[in-house]
Amino acid sequence: MLAYSSRATVLSVIGQPLSRVTPYSVALRNQFVEQLSKAHTDGYAIEREEACHGTICVAAPVLRDGKTIAAISLSVPTAGVARTGDAGLDSLGRLAVDAAARITRLLPLD
Repeated sequence: MLAYSSRATVLSVIGQPLSRVTPYSVALRNQFVEQLSKAHTDGYAIEREEACHGTICVAAPVLRDGKTIAAISLSVPTAGVARTGDAGLDSLGRLAVDAAARITRLLPLD
């Protein structure tokens, strides 16, 4: 959701210390900003064991007028992704984006 937030919000978040939950957690601001930029460009984010060992998460924002109002997330075992590689993650990312777009269309306008 942060990838679609205002610059002020992003600066506020990256101005705080980035905690490491696992050895894979991003703790470098430049790397974090690069991930946000990629998520915004791709339309989805991939989190590889940054929050929980053994789990990879793919998430996409539910947008209304270009602003994030919710998000949809898929969590899968790391071992399962090892068989399909990044192509499998990209496919899951596109599925998440499609599902988020469908959710947007189903939500009331107000």
